[in-house]
Amino acid sequence: MQYVFAMLALLVTNLGCAVSAQPLWHLGEPLAYMTAHTPADAIAKRAQLIQAVWGAPTPHLPVIVNTFPGTGYGGELAPTYFGRTPATSIWLAFTMENNVWARTYYATFPGSTCLIIVNGGHEEGFFNTLGLPKYSIPGVDALVRSLAGKPCDIILNSMPLQGENRFAAAYLNIPPDGPTTHDQLALLKPATGSPLKYFLGPALASLNYALSQRSYDKIGALGISGGGWTTSMLAAIEPRIQRSYAVAGSVPMEFRSAVSEGDWEQRSVPFSYLDVYAMSVADLGRKSFLFYNGKDPCCFQMDSVTPWAEPLTSVLASFPSEFGAYILYSASAHDIQPPVADFILNDLAQ
Repeated sequence: MQYVFAMLALLVTNLGCAVSAQPLWHLGEPLAYMTAHTPADAIAKRAQLIQAVWGAPTPHLPVIVNTFPGTGYGGELAPTYFGRTPATSIWLAFTMENNVWARTYYATFPGSTCLIIVNGGHEEGFFNTLGLPKYSIPGVDALVRSLAGKPCDIILNSMPLQGENRFAAAYLNIPPDGPTTHDQLALLKPATGSPLKYFLGPALASLNYALSQRSYDKIGALGISGGGWTTSMLAAIEPRIQRSYAVAGSVPMEFRSAVSEGDWEQRSVPFSYLDVYAMSVADLGRKSFLFYNGKDPCCFQMDSVTPWAEPLTSVLASFPSEFGAYILYSASAHDIQPPVADFILNDLAQ
């Protein structure tokens, strides 16, 4: 590392201040911003992340204020989406500070031994609600149907004020004095912690609810785009999530094409994502996989992944879990590609 700083000083001397803005990874140190080099480091960093998000040593999760039958509450019938009829299905409604409300959908299927949290991205919905069309991602929907047939019990989790949560206020008769747009969430000042807890709390509270109803041999989380980001954050914080599959969800800030790339919540994480990924595999027996579409029209194309993916995988090979970062070089759609869906289904079967 001393050599790198010396080289940086030499370049600045020779070429002027233009080089001073270059991050260290351009000089051959792709993991220079990573601090969690061991499992113990990552677990300690996890405690710091929880403190930053909730302002407490443990997550303070939102309260379930009501439940509704899963076949009602304005959504389309579950068999239309899942491809089969759940044994049980229920909406869980949550309240959080600053009049932020959310709901998740929990469906169980006969014979399930696994539970999967499916995290929607920005605008992404799962049901046609209030007669309005949903922004649907075909690869996600197809994978959910395959998981329901596996069978796995499923939690459908939308981002706050996105997807199914566009309608939470209307169903719960909430006074119109809370935030109404995604960007307004960034301006909220919780009594403790940060607005990031609005994104993570409902999924964790739903996991607790599901585990109060039955036990599972395997618990996983997946998502694309903002849902991929949510998946990585949940895996970093919650060791009970044994398998995580994030598609086009995030890359470390230092490798993005611009500091402004990604939504505000991505830029609000107080640590390098290199450390966040390390947290997801700091505990024995877990698996965490990142997938990227090389020509993704949305975000995180190949050039933002290749500098760090292999070096990080090498470092995390010494951790007590399995980590992988994969690029589908020719993939040009912002979606879960069939090979990735097959990978996820095969991995869950192991």
